[in-house]
Amino acid sequence: MKGKRVLFAAAGIAILLCSGCAQDEGKSSSATTVPESFLKEVFTTDFEKRYTEFQKDNDTEKYYDTFSDCASEACIEAMSGDRMPLKYDKKAEENFAKAKVLEVKCEVDEDGEGEFEVLLGYEKDEDKKEKATGQITVIEEDGKEKVDSFFLSNIVEVK
Repeated sequence: MKGKRVLFAAAGIAILLCSGCAQDEGKSSSATTVPESFLKEVFTTDFEKRYTEFQKDNDTEKYYDTFSDCASEACIEAMSGDRMPLKYDKKAEENFAKAKVLEVKCEVDEDGEGEFEVLLGYEKDEDKKEKATGQITVIEEDGKEKVDSFFLSNIVEVK
């Protein structure tokens, strides 16, 4: 009898935990979460070792495929054509200047258009902070919200 109570209690906890996960998943599809994730990926140098992996085989398709969860095919194509953020990952590596995102502010309207502000910090100079601002567009592609385009209003120099 005691074993059944423990089993029911464990099942109840599992259901509560899973329902919490489902709510979080629902939130991740909101218009601001997708752009924020995208901006963090773009502005964090060597995000999840993408540049480190790129250096092994110089496979640009594999490098840009890392954005496929949050960027549309058109956005990835445009980024690849501009070598964004590959050129910044390369320069950061050369200058030993790894940038990380400290804060992202992004507001997207019901039409999928918005503005963003990203505050960057640098590992080797914690006092140095820079702000990148611009516009961003979100669409639905393959049943998911994805960033379709973004434009930087100011160029952040990796030093």
